Amino acid sequence: MTVIRITCARRKLSARAGRLARVQCPIGDMSDGRIGRIQRQTRRALITAWPEPASVAHLLEWSYSKIDRPKRWHRKSMYRALKRWGVNVGYGKWAANTALEAQIRGE
Repeated sequence: MTVIRITCARRKLSARAGRLARVQCPIGDMSDGRIGRIQRQTRRALITAWPEPASVAHLLEWSYSKIDRPKRWHRKSMYRALKRWGVNVGYGKWAANTALEAQIRGE
């Protein structure tokens, strides 16, 4: 039997203990620099709409281009990505936040 070692909070754990410890590991231990597919697509949609605000329909079309009718969990994933890259400027309208605007301008 092969024992897989997983490091969590600087402790070496067996595979079974690692699975149990994942619940106890805070999310803060994970890298904040990782950008997932939905975050990347949401960021691109905000860049294409800039300087105008983007509608939720526009953002969903960019994030899930192959899905005709996005489900509730699709929208929730997109809103999680918008917390990082966008700012709400009205009902159903999102614009790039100041950090993303500075990247767009090249500052």
